[in-house]
Amino acid sequence: MKLIMRRARLGILEIITACLLLGNAVMPIPAGAELPVDPVEIGISAPLTPPATYYGQVRPGPGFVPAIGMSVTAWIGDHLCGQSGIIESNGELWYTVNVVGEGPGGIVGCGAPERAIIFQIDTQFMAPTAWWDNDQIHDLPLEPMRPPIEPSVAIQRSADSLTLSWPQVTLDTNNNATLVTRYRIWRGTQPYFDPDQLPCNCVNVADVSGLGYTDSDMGLVDVVGDVSTNYAYVVRAINPVGASAVTRRVGEFDFALVPGSW
Repeated sequence: MKLIMRRARLGILEIITACLLLGNAVMPIPAGAELPVDPVEIGISAPLTPPATYYGQVRPGPGFVPAIGMSVTAWIGDHLCGQSGIIESNGELWYTVNVVGEGPGGIVGCGAPERAIIFQIDTQFMAPTAWWDNDQIHDLPLEPMRPPIEPSVAIQRSADSLTLSWPQVTLDTNNNATLVTRYRIWRGTQPYFDPDQLPCNCVNVADVSGLGYTDSDMGLVDVVGDVSTNYAYVVRAINPVGASAVTRRVGEFDFALVPGSW
């Protein structure tokens, strides 16, 4: 059996991370996790995937006061991929968590390059969002996650449909990286409708994960060409803690031409 370790001095903490685990050695894996490969069957010629290591201070925020012993968990999708707790050193609160990969000896659905990691402390979602990377140890202070910033929406007409588009939202309102899980599109019959104000004369027409939505004439709704009813739209980005503010309104306006006289 051969065990290769990497050691890093991180100021108040000394973290020792197993880089390669062979033979009967196993790395910490959350209880109940599904292993894609049996480490015993791999043999000494197949190194296990090293975890990605994150550490840093834990900062308070509105409605959240961290304390020693609180649980720190790392999630990739619906998979629990790492777990630890808050410790105290020199009067400050810190965490360290190893986020396992899904390669040999890892957990199915866990770490792989470009996969987003959502951190939680007890039930509080934390920011920033990280992307799994086991090439280095990451200094990543955590603070409470905020809702995302609002998207910047454009509109374009094509025949009897309207297409909305926007760039990907990657920041929360505290300028931390965040994972937007979907975008919610509202359609209203007043140009300055507010979906938070009832009655809003509006409807949630779709939730999408992509960066655009096409609304077409269908049923009793003519989104283009109806001079009696005009439609406006807003889009909200949604992350694990809530929705962004509404975007600026975009829409289309139809009016009838009135014959004149000479």
